[in-house]
Amino acid sequence: MTRTKDLFKGEILSVLIIMTVMWICTTVNYTIINSYMKYVPGSRFINFTLVGCAEIAAHLSVGYLFLKLGPRATFILGYFIAAIGGACMMF
Repeated sequence: MTRTKDLFKGEILSVLIIMTVMWICTTVNYTIINSYMKYVPGSRFINFTLVGCAEIAAHLSVGYLFLKLGPRATFILGYFIAAIGGACMMF
């Protein structure tokens, strides 16, 4: 059983901090994208339906990739794709 004081040692603390920052960034971005969907031209119902279908497809494909590539490679691939998408949105 892990003690609380063990969580504040070296590598475990740095991994917890990185994980927390990544979780906060992901949650904020997800909320911003959902808020922006109100302003996309077209029917709100159709837009949110398409977003929901895309999210279902994403969850299914990530589950498959997770099994085939493993957690580390899947996360690296996901953040690489997110970085490319972010760069496309900026320029």
